[in-house]
Amino acid sequence: MVERAALLGLPLTVIDYDPAQPAQPHKAGTLVIANHELKAPAKAGELNEPNGHYVLETLGQAADGCMNGEFSAVVTGLYIKGLLTVPAFHSVAILNFLPRDPILPR
Repeated sequence: MVERAALLGLPLTVIDYDPAQPAQPHKAGTLVIANHELKAPAKAGELNEPNGHYVLETLGQAADGCMNGEFSAVVTGLYIKGLLTVPAFHSVAILNFLPRDPILPR
């Protein structure tokens, strides 16, 4: 994200998410991010199959955090939906991921 902001000439300060810290009001030009290591290097606009599972894992963690009260909302960056519909993911579409979670209301 820092790399993309720099390419766009946008100011960005990234703050590491710390679950022990109380929630703070958002400040323009900052993002609090729960950082997760990618499985493979990412290149904007290119499909990267090894990172598909990473996307699903982080969405699952985000959904769990919302359901247990740790988070108030989930904000995602851009993603390539096609990556999650390749055969390696058994045709799992991102739009079907969260509604199928058994703890989410239907």
